[in-house]
Amino acid sequence: MLHSGKRMEKRTRTLAGVFAVFAICMVMVSVLVAGYADSVRYGVVTGTEVGLSVREGPGTSYKRLGLIYDGTTVTIRGEKKASDGVLWYAIDYNGGTGYASSQYIKLLEPVEDDKEFEAYLKQQGFPESYWEGLKLLHSMYPEWVFKADLNGFDWNYAVDQESKIGNSLVQSTSKSSWKSTDPRAYNWDTGKWTEFDTGGWVAASREIVAYYMDPRNFLSQNSVFQFLLQSYDASVQNVAGVERLVNGTFLDASVTDTDGKKIYYPQVIYDAGKQVGVNPYVLAAMIIQEQGTKGQSESISGTVAGFVGYFNYYNIGAVAGGGNTAVKNGLIYAKGGANGTGTSYGRPWNSRVKAITGGAQFYANGYVTAGQDTMYLKRFNAQGDNPFTHRYMTSVWGAASEGLSLAGGYSEDLRQAPLVFSIPVYENMPAKACAQPTGDGSPDNRLSALKVGNYSLSPSFNNDTTNYSVVVPNSAASVTITATTKNNKAKVSGAGNVALKVGSNTVKITVTAENGSQRTFTLTIARQAGSGEFSINPKYTVNSSNYVSGITPGTKVSDFVKNLNISGGYAQVKNASGGNKQDSAVMATGDTVYVYRNDDSQYAKWTVVIYGDANGDGKVDNSDRVKIRNHVLGTSKLSGALSVAADVNKDGQVNNTDRVKVRNHVLGTTLINQ
Repeated sequence: MLHSGKRMEKRTRTLAGVFAVFAICMVMVSVLVAGYADSVRYGVVTGTEVGLSVREGPGTSYKRLGLIYDGTTVTIRGEKKASDGVLWYAIDYNGGTGYASSQYIKLLEPVEDDKEFEAYLKQQGFPESYWEGLKLLHSMYPEWVFKADLNGFDWNYAVDQESKIGNSLVQSTSKSSWKSTDPRAYNWDTGKWTEFDTGGWVAASREIVAYYMDPRNFLSQNSVFQFLLQSYDASVQNVAGVERLVNGTFLDASVTDTDGKKIYYPQVIYDAGKQVGVNPYVLAAMIIQEQGTKGQSESISGTVAGFVGYFNYYNIGAVAGGGNTAVKNGLIYAKGGANGTGTSYGRPWNSRVKAITGGAQFYANGYVTAGQDTMYLKRFNAQGDNPFTHRYMTSVWGAASEGLSLAGGYSEDLRQAPLVFSIPVYENMPAKACAQPTGDGSPDNRLSALKVGNYSLSPSFNNDTTNYSVVVPNSAASVTITATTKNNKAKVSGAGNVALKVGSNTVKITVTAENGSQRTFTLTIARQAGSGEFSINPKYTVNSSNYVSGITPGTKVSDFVKNLNISGGYAQVKNASGGNKQDSAVMATGDTVYVYRNDDSQYAKWTVVIYGDANGDGKVDNSDRVKIRNHVLGTSKLSGALSVAADVNKDGQVNNTDRVKVRNHVLGTTLINQ
């Protein structure tokens, strides 16, 4: 039940037509074309009623990859004539190349270098990877204002939060690469996904979450509307705009309300937005997103037993629970709670006008004035004191599809106004926009068996364990690795006969599932030295800078040396001050490891790094978090091995993300990967 003042997450239903735009995702095939020598061109899809086909090659005989719709901006990389003489454009499509007929693409004027606008983008804090899309939009609508929302969140951290099981959902009919294979979301034995919401909604994969969270994927003339600030503005919002947006849907109508009066949906929605200070186009897009284009949901039928004459147009509180369906819980809220006494937001919503206006007030108070003032932020709440919570919907494409609906309310005349778009920018974003995953079919990338000759793996084989050690005698100059897949459509690389040198040999076995997902197993095979020979097979990682890592905090010196697996030699560990460390002492960042052959000649000299141990005491605790904080603030600086250890996420820099990872390790929520 949704009580007054309590925020609850809710699921959304998706427009079938809009979902089709985003669900299309297939492997691209490259075809030689005549390219543009110095620059790309841009165009806008126009004149189609059911969408423009994108194909693998220039011509209707090629396989269709999907559809793009009127108003879509396309990037044109080249052109080629089909066999019938029609010119086709090679366009960017879902991370690859597709072809579309030039007959339905209106070329835009080339985007000229605009140093002043580039300076503005730089001053705002937009990375250059945002510039191409924003410069094109600026050339089309020079009055538009783009503000960089520098939210301060690390990109990977943000995606991790939204990828937690249950936070982001896709439909079960989506491609398998869009669906999570976490054991809590997918049964590896039966091949079935767990339903997290009625209607076949399952957990989204991290890759599809990253695609929809990456603002750079949506810097086109319609998709950008998910970043439009949502306040009411009489200069650019009117009833005619609402009418354009709802054209062809159930909201494009007059109906009789419960009091017997005729109401006109576009006028009611406009009045509600004006009253609560929210863009009425946003309200219309939300209702369509929630109720579908035909409006056949029971939430607004007014005929549900026990709730006759009650309506919930925005599906507020419509979350299955307590033995009730999502619709019933939503109608309980509309009625004023289980006892029917709730009066907040104009409840009970026993008329259509009350439900539309009261729900708009709920949205204004709970989201717009709380900082979630774009469709993007109401879906991915990258702001505020409790970020990545209080999401209005769990549908991963919810903001994208609502943004497209919202764009429909703005005619070309209205688009000439100085609309303001607040576009998120995260820290440590990848250099290029995250691609939409394309794989489909079985995600099974497991093995039924992994063998290295007749030798024993340590530990014993398990698909959830990806690192193994094997010790073979000096006589084994080669071994045969056998890897058998559980699914006959999966493929293996790296297996077969492998030659071995004396000492450590690393072999990677990669299993690629039918849908392209991969699982890599790493074998460290130690071939023992012959009589009198020196060999070493450390269970740790030594990089080119001679830092040795992979050491669990609390590891004793004796155990560390044992795990070096030295034959024909020995090792000595000294602390940062140069003193010998006792076997019972604990390994720490800054220790030095000397490895010698039996003839006392030095084989190696390594410096120990334990990630998170930024003060060199061998532990990871709050004192390390303080060290990292002071380094970030500039009050004290870390250097050498301590600086390397402070870079917990191994991205080449020490920042607040590393401090957060140490905090989470101390709390036990997420342990640091050594």
